Amino acid sequence: MKVVCFGECMLEVKIEEYPRARVSYGGDTYNCAYYLALLGINAYFMTSIGDDKPSKRLLRQWQLDGVNIDFVQVLAQKKLGLYCIETDASGERSFSYWRENSAPSYFFLECDINRLLKKFNPSDWFYFSLISLAILQGRSRPRFIEFLKQLRELGVKLAFDNNYRPALWSSRELACQYLDQVLPLIDIYLPSVEDEMAIRTEGESAVLARLSVLNIAEVVIKNGAADCHLYTRASHYHYPFEKVAVIDSTAAGDSFNAGYIGARLDNKSPRVAIKSACQLAAQVIMHPGAIIDGEKLSMG
Repeated sequence: MKVVCFGECMLEVKIEEYPRARVSYGGDTYNCAYYLALLGINAYFMTSIGDDKPSKRLLRQWQLDGVNIDFVQVLAQKKLGLYCIETDASGERSFSYWRENSAPSYFFLECDINRLLKKFNPSDWFYFSLISLAILQGRSRPRFIEFLKQLRELGVKLAFDNNYRPALWSSRELACQYLDQVLPLIDIYLPSVEDEMAIRTEGESAVLARLSVLNIAEVVIKNGAADCHLYTRASHYHYPFEKVAVIDSTAAGDSFNAGYIGARLDNKSPRVAIKSACQLAAQVIMHPGAIIDGEKLSMG
């Protein structure tokens, strides 16, 4: 059994005290793969990289992180994206991106989908986000949707996060269209209230009401420092997020998702899984950057 996470991993420049900065790496779905690997899950990252030195260094780093690279393709003349993080006094982050024409956006233009599908087993999981769709070259997005449908036919479980970055979409309406195509296909939805409010232009109460009636097996709602909510077809449960001193909220949702998926793969109930997710995310946001050394975290 394996979890394949599809998306983009970029070089990260974290401003510590301008102009002093720390260089690292991260990306929403890679962050999840990294924390899944720390939890002992057989995690794979599916993406494209360039054939330049930074890409090769990052590929070696993923292996050191314990993330399997069998689904990584190398594209000549392409490069990695880059992003810069700055955090305010409360730990809230802001991003600047340089990712135009980056290698991952060409993945579904270059890959052989039938060959790709043969690497999956019915017991596997596939994790992706709305960013995974957003970064794709426009004409390859429909190919990705068809790929998801074929994974579902194979019996692969699909888990999805609604990470919404307006700058990656030509319009909010187009993002909504793709979100609506994805939702009927997935088994676990891991939305944040903030992103739902932005993409649907609704208030918090309207968002929570709509998410509570989705026809999805498990809907796990993140709401910043407020209570998390879990909706299954049989019940509703809420879990209070632990109050901690936030240093950097980068990868809070990504590590939460890894904690939840990892616990479910360990045959824990959804209620226990949401507790595990909150505990992991609470640790991650007490450290700077997206990728935290496993020795600094309690992964029990």
